[in-house]
Amino acid sequence: MIILITDSLNIKKCRYIAKVLIIIKNCKGVFTVKIRMRFTLIELLVVIAIIGILASMLLPALNRARKQAYQISCGNNLKQLGLGAASYNNDYDGYSVCHDHADGSSPSYMQYWHGKVFEYVHENLELYKCPSRPGKNAAPTPSNIASYSFNEAFRPWPSLTPIKLSTINDPSGTMMITDATIGNSGSTYEYAWSGIRQSYDRVDFRHGINADKTLGTTNYKGTASMLFADYHYSAKKKTDVPLTDTGLWTIKSGD
Repeated sequence: MIILITDSLNIKKCRYIAKVLIIIKNCKGVFTVKIRMRFTLIELLVVIAIIGILASMLLPALNRARKQAYQISCGNNLKQLGLGAASYNNDYDGYSVCHDHADGSSPSYMQYWHGKVFEYVHENLELYKCPSRPGKNAAPTPSNIASYSFNEAFRPWPSLTPIKLSTINDPSGTMMITDATIGNSGSTYEYAWSGIRQSYDRVDFRHGINADKTLGTTNYKGTASMLFADYHYSAKKKTDVPLTDTGLWTIKSGD
């Protein structure tokens, strides 16, 4: 930094200031002042330590905000897929999309729920990917990138006939689509875990934690995003999900 001191100032005061802060370059009326700023090693280490402390305080908050943003994005995906399912229902006389229509559609993924909804969401593949745990992307189709599964109650065993939405007694309490485990092949399972098939532990509680993204694994300690038959979205913990064919797994009310 350069400071110019003109000869209109008191020369004695100028010289005193120069002795304290500056190197005097010219004593004939004008002084050129250089202030050299140097940090000691200790000062640098203190600054680095302070930056490290601030970072350690901010990073957890940023991580929580990132996970919350992922869950919000996941919920928006489910709502859009739900609107696609609603459009399908309107076109097919009130019959619901179900996990597997078994109608021989080609390509094969078109017989499953994600294929049936595909055209109604303008073939937007991004809606099938949960940001907390996206599926495989090698050859993108609704099947091999889907992060979600459909409740098997919409084509219940043993009749295997799609139901009409009007037969659902408790739409707000009947889960339709949920976060699901991604299988070893990189695709999600078409239908979700229920009391009917308890060995298929397929609801993935991946939000709010550092989710394990290994194929074939299920997360249990976070929350799962779920869309219900009245098209509202909710986040559920594992303790909210029955281990038997009751509650959100069924189309009945009061169970």
